[in-house]
Amino acid sequence: MCESVYSEEKQTSLHVSLEEDIICDLLHKFSSIRKIQRILAYVLRFFLKSKDSLQSKTSFISSSEMRKSLIYIIRHVQRKTFSDIIDKILSNALLPKPFRKLAPFLDSEGLVRVGGRLNNSNFTYDVKHPILLPKSHRLTDLIIEWIHQANLHPGLKTLHCLILQQFWILSPRSSIYKCLNRCIRCFRCKPKSYNPYMADLPSLRISQLKAFSSICIDFAGPFSLTMHRYRKAKIYKGYVCVFVCSATKAIHLEATSDLTSEAFLAAFKRFVSRRGRCSFTSSDQGTNFKGASNQMLQFAQVAAQVLSITWKFNPPGSPHFNGLAEAV
Repeated sequence: MCESVYSEEKQTSLHVSLEEDIICDLLHKFSSIRKIQRILAYVLRFFLKSKDSLQSKTSFISSSEMRKSLIYIIRHVQRKTFSDIIDKILSNALLPKPFRKLAPFLDSEGLVRVGGRLNNSNFTYDVKHPILLPKSHRLTDLIIEWIHQANLHPGLKTLHCLILQQFWILSPRSSIYKCLNRCIRCFRCKPKSYNPYMADLPSLRISQLKAFSSICIDFAGPFSLTMHRYRKAKIYKGYVCVFVCSATKAIHLEATSDLTSEAFLAAFKRFVSRRGRCSFTSSDQGTNFKGASNQMLQFAQVAAQVLSITWKFNPPGSPHFNGLAEAV
């Protein structure tokens, strides 16, 4: 009888506990860099009290503790993102091309700072040598949002200038622009205006017509005029009557002494004598023709009967109806 030997296998489970990155967890868990600083400041205070029981017992976080926690966070992020740069700085090796102009170095606190030529200036140490931050990182976004909110939501260039007082971000424009797009308050304060669909151009604007056969009329001024160059000469007001061709946008100017209907009719007669009879005329009913509306209507009727001129008055308070003349 053959005895079969069965091998019994035992399964053993191995539980391995990995130490997670606490700083990265805090950066992704909270949306405020100030809150992360306070949490880390309490943690660092606990470690100091465990080593030295004579530490001062205060409930609030001091500014020095907040600064130490921020330095600890930045140093941790720099060691993960700029590890090869730090090794080359310590070994005096040649840096990559994007970092050569920055002349980075390690300060006494172990932070990577940007060099420069401002050592003899009266600026602070952070302005002379700002702290180097990576381009696309959670810490960079939180610092930009903190400075943006602390300075009452400035624009792109102002925010960049404020960041440079302490930090140097690689390719900062894209990171700052992304922060501004996420800001709800800035979005509400700068709504996008709606551009209405423009109507078709009138037929007189796009037809091949004789110059000044269709015109728009408006007044410009007043201008200060003197009758002679003697001392204490009396100053008079003068105006310019503007005639704009609707088809060719040619301009004809006639000087007038005032805004009365008689002065305008004289200028219009000089225009017709020089440029020829026009078939269509448009003008406004604003202050340029104040007090002369009745005479203008009578003149328009006479002109329509004798000279076959079609006269169109734009609605009051609508300068966009006479845009060609208003633009001049």
